[in-house]
Formats: sequence, structure tokens, C-alpha cells
Amino acid sequence: MVEKPLPAVCLRQRPPGGVLETFMNTHFITAEVDLLACPEKMYSAIESVLQQQGDPLRWAVTSVDVPRQKLVVEAIVTLGNSPVVPNADA
Repeated sequence: MVEKPLPAVCLRQRPPGGVLETFMNTHFITAEVDLLACPEKMYSAIESVLQQQGDPLRWAVTSVDVPRQKLVVEAIVTLGNSPVVPNADA
């Protein structure tokens, strides 16, 4: 599995009394998953592998190695959010 950190994404939300900025830590990962005959089981296997690395935002099967019976999946996963409350004096 290959993992590359991506720049933090800032989401602006308006809580009562001000602006709260949340920074989302994201990573780009590449994973190999066994090729299965049943699409539902394959989908579950992909989700399971990605959940081990974080919360998947999106993913795609980018290649299929038929002789080895493997899928290559690329995904963006989040590793958690870090709320930042602005200084009231600013």
C-alpha cells in the first residue's frame, strides 16, 4: 500500500457566535485487493481495506491484473478533522 499526504483542506462552518475552521487531513493511497467473482463481496473487500487507512472520500479501481487476480485501487482518505477556533481578539 502506498500512502501520500495531501494538503489539508479547510472547511468553513458558521457555529453560533462566529466562524469555525476545520482542517481535514487527507491522504492519497494505492492498495491491492483480491479480485472476487461476486461484485458485492469485492466492494466490501475494497471498503474494508480502505477503512484500515482512514475514512474514504472517494476511490476508483485503476487497473486489474487478471493473471494475479488483483485489483489496484486508488483512494483519497481522511485521517480526522482538526477544528481551529479563531481568536476572539483578532
